[in-house]
Parts: sequence; structure tokens; C-alpha cells
Amino acid sequence: METKKEYILLDFPKIKNKYRASSPGKVAEKIFNKLIKHLNFSHNMNGELYLVFHIKDLQTKKILPFIGTVIYLKNHINFKKQKKNIEIDHRIIVSKFDSNMKKVFHKIES
Repeated sequence: METKKEYILLDFPKIKNKYRASSPGKVAEKIFNKLIKHLNFSHNMNGELYLVFHIKDLQTKKILPFIGTVIYLKNHINFKKQKKNIEIDHRIIVSKFDSNMKKVFHKIES
């Protein structure tokens, strides 16, 4: 059985939950999904907006930066899951963020 670690989100004090998962990437995806709802990322239709956030491993105290964006689908995906109709209108992309990325995004912004 996978051991799950606990993490917290550092950048948004209004979202004070602890998150548990087997990897920091999975926690970052959970947190990013919560952030896009909280921040109303629905105006990101052109895909140019992104969000940098930091999570902290409560066991090791290590702080991990992540970057995420939302891509809205032109054609929604519909399927049934446990007799319930599900519609997906977006996909998220979350990745570790490092200092080299700052140079890339700075070029895009200028």
C-alpha cells in the first residue's frame, strides 16, 4: 500500500486544508482544481493565464513550487460513470515550476 504524505497550500490563506496523496504532483493537481474554482479561471479561454503556487510537505518541511493552467476543450467529453452522466469541458496541466521557467514566461509577457 502506498504511503500518503500531507501537504498544505502556502500562497492562499483562505484555503487552509491539508491534502494527502502519494506524490506531490497528485496533491498539486487536487489543489489546482480547487484554486481554479476559487479564482474563477473560466475566463482563460485563450489558454494564456497560468498560476504559480507553492505547497509544503508537512513531514520534511520542503516547499515545492508548481505551475498550472487550464485548457478549455472545444468539444466537451461526455461519458457515464456509475449511471451518472459526466461532462468534461476542460483539462488541467500542472507541473513543477523552476527558476528557468521564469525566463520563458517573462519572454511571453513582454
